[in-house]
Amino acid sequence: MLSDNSALGGDEQDQELLDAIAAAFGADAVAALGENEVVASPSLDLDATVQELDQAIYGQLPNQGQVTRSVETQQIVAFQLGETTFGMPMEHVTEIQRLPRVTNLPNVPEWLQGVANLRGHIVSVVDVRTLLGLEPSDSGNPTRRLMVVQSLVDEIDSGLIVDRVLGIRNIDPKQVHEPTSPMEDELSDYLSGVIELEERLIVLLDVEKLLLSDALRQFA
Repeated sequence: MLSDNSALGGDEQDQELLDAIAAAFGADAVAALGENEVVASPSLDLDATVQELDQAIYGQLPNQGQVTRSVETQQIVAFQLGETTFGMPMEHVTEIQRLPRVTNLPNVPEWLQGVANLRGHIVSVVDVRTLLGLEPSDSGNPTRRLMVVQSLVDEIDSGLIVDRVLGIRNIDPKQVHEPTSPMEDELSDYLSGVIELEERLIVLLDVEKLLLSDALRQFA
């Protein structure tokens, strides 16, 4: 058990991190950290990350490169959860990185993996597959990434674990429509629509509904 700040370095910044965890999750959460460190994790530049992913996945395929953006299009970050492709508006995504060290917390929902320290900022880490009523993610999947997303109307952010980031896509909002087949109840609560792009169906998530939901907001 932590009796002081020794596990985190003992300086004022580390105490601020402990205070932030206590404020968000309670004193029991700090005590439950035990010898686990809340270690800062380096992030990857968002533009560089998605550009590399785009080149790796689509760079060699004809007619599937990046499309010149027009005033009618919207940029989304496309990612996979299981066999399903999802997307969310790029303006909500602040960074993408490999999974950081996550500190588990007691008495929290299954979908809340814990908290992580991203350069001094504590974020909750969410297994978004479980939250959306899908099968839990595979912890051994080397392509899993943490996408940090934020609300544009409130000071709320969270880290979402996704199976694979596919890159940035330009979509025409006029082509977004309601799904033609039933979705899981949890997923339908956060759905903004679906769109066909590059011969695949992309399920679009409403980030504001997700972050401001009763389930997630209490831990964001």
